[in-house]
Amino acid sequence: MSALDWVNTGASVFTALGTVGAFAVGGVVLYRDRKATAEQRQEAATRAEMERRRQASFVTAWGVSTDSEHYDRSGPNFAVGQPPKIQYTVLNNSDGPISDVVLYVPVPTGRETGPRGNLNVGFLAPQSERRVKEPSSHDLRLQFSVPSPIPIFFTDTQGIVWFRDGQGALYEWSDDIDARLSKPLAIVEPEAAPGGLPGGAAGSRGI
Repeated sequence: MSALDWVNTGASVFTALGTVGAFAVGGVVLYRDRKATAEQRQEAATRAEMERRRQASFVTAWGVSTDSEHYDRSGPNFAVGQPPKIQYTVLNNSDGPISDVVLYVPVPTGRETGPRGNLNVGFLAPQSERRVKEPSSHDLRLQFSVPSPIPIFFTDTQGIVWFRDGQGALYEWSDDIDARLSKPLAIVEPEAAPGGLPGGAAGSRGI
């Protein structure tokens, strides 16, 4: 083989190696681009879900016995000697209103509605809270000796129905959530009071 043939052969080899190298580099670049695109899509989806849940994340509810040391006795509606009750508080700390607010509360021992019932609260304006007092029992007084989370249903300004459970976890309402509630929901209306609540149904009561 002449020197010229060796040169041509060497050039072909280098060209082939260059082509393989180019394919390899291209493959790495393509993989990185696809990975970056997938990560960007995931980040966008995460941001969208966070925005979707943003208002709902500022809504919560809890209850406390009025004879508990943790109950605020400084309010104008507290009076010495009143029978103990459970005060349920709903806080809408978001910048938008919420509607169809319902608390899934324990029912005092002896009621015919079963172990739990629905307490209709209705509408809450932005940056507001609603307090409702309901009859107590020995069992409930023990359960609410300290402020305890209450399961709550509500609808946000997007029309999404949310459910926050008794551990504070937030879920969009679904049949799966419905299946988790082992007992039928019995409606327990708040006690009536003259004038009702601002923005609420007539006859609903807040204290």
